[in-house]
Amino acid sequence: MTRRYWNINLEEMMDAGVHFGHGTRKWNPRMAPYISAKRKGIHIINLTRTARFLSEACDLVFDAASRGKQFLIVGTKNKAADSVAQAGIKARCHYVNKKWLGGMLTNWYTTETRLHKFRDLRTEQKTGRLKRLPKRDAAVLKRQLSHLQTYLGGIKYMTGLPDIVIIVDQQEEYTALRECITLGIPTICLIDTNCDPDLADISIPANDDAIASIRLILNKLVFAICSSIIAVRNPQTIPTDGQNFFEYVLEFIRDGLFYLGKSYSYLMEFIMNPLISAASVIAAGLAVGLASIGPGVGQGTAAGQAVEGIARQPEAEGKIRGTLLLSLAFMEALTIYGLVVALALLFANPFV
Repeated sequence: MTRRYWNINLEEMMDAGVHFGHGTRKWNPRMAPYISAKRKGIHIINLTRTARFLSEACDLVFDAASRGKQFLIVGTKNKAADSVAQAGIKARCHYVNKKWLGGMLTNWYTTETRLHKFRDLRTEQKTGRLKRLPKRDAAVLKRQLSHLQTYLGGIKYMTGLPDIVIIVDQQEEYTALRECITLGIPTICLIDTNCDPDLADISIPANDDAIASIRLILNKLVFAICSSIIAVRNPQTIPTDGQNFFEYVLEFIRDGLFYLGKSYSYLMEFIMNPLISAASVIAAGLAVGLASIGPGVGQGTAAGQAVEGIARQPEAEGKIRGTLLLSLAFMEALTIYGLVVALALLFANPFV
C-alpha cells in the first residue's frame, strides 16, 4: 500500500477538539499507548498517533476505492447522524445514520428482501400507483415506506455486503462491529479513550463525541475516496506525494517529447504529400503523351502539361520549404513552452 500525503494538520485537529478524551474514571487500559496526558480529570489523546492512523486509513480507502470497492459508513447517535449522511452522499457511499437493525449484515438475505420491498414501494410512489389504491391500503404502504426510508434509506442501492465499514463510535455501534468481525469485513473505527483498539483493523484515536471532531475525520476519509475516484477517471491527476510528483513531471516531459516527434513525422508527411501528388500528375501526363499515336492534339497537350508542371515545381518547392520552416519554428516554441511548464511544476512542488 503506497503512502500518500493527506495534509493532516495537528493544529486543525486541536481546534476541532480531537484530542479530548473521556474522564479518567471511564477509560480502557488498552488505550494507554494512545493517551499523552491527563488534564482536569480528562484524558488527552496523542494527536501524533491520531495523524498516523488517520493517514493509514486514508491510504487504505484510497487504494480500495481505486479498485471499485464498496464502503459503508455507520454512525447512529445524534451528534454523528448528520455528518455521516453528508459524508455518505459526498463520497457516494452507503451509510446508516439511524438505528442499526440487528443482523443487517449477518442476515443479509432478510436485509436484501427488505431492500427489494423498499425499491418496489418507491417505484409505486413515483408512478402514482399508491394514489389509485384504497385509502386504507395506501396508508399502510406509506407507513411501510416511511419506516424503510428511515432505516434503510442510506443503503437502498447496496446490492451486496460492503468491502470496508467505517464506524464512528465503537461503543455505540458495537453490534455492527461484531457483525463485521463475524463476516471478516475490514473496519475503520473512531475510538475514544473508553474503547478497545484491538477490535478494529484500523483504529483512529479521536474524540467521538464532538461534532467538529467527527466531521474532520470523516472529511479526510471522504477526500481520500473522492481523490481515488478522480484519479481513476483522470489518470493524469497530479499525485499527492513528493516522490510520485517528480515521477509525474518526468513522465510529462517524456510524453511531451514523444508526441512532439510524432507530430513532426505527421507534419513532414502532410507537407510532402503535395510534392508527391504533383510528381504523380506529371508522370501520368508524360505517360499519356507517349502513349498517343502520332503527332496530335492529345500528345501536344499532355507534353505541354508535363512541361508546365515541371516549370512550376521549383515554385511549389519554395512554398513548401517556407511552410516547413514556419512549422519547425512553431514546434520549437511549443517544446520550449513544455520545458518551462515542467520546470515551473518542479519549482512549485510543495513537497520539497
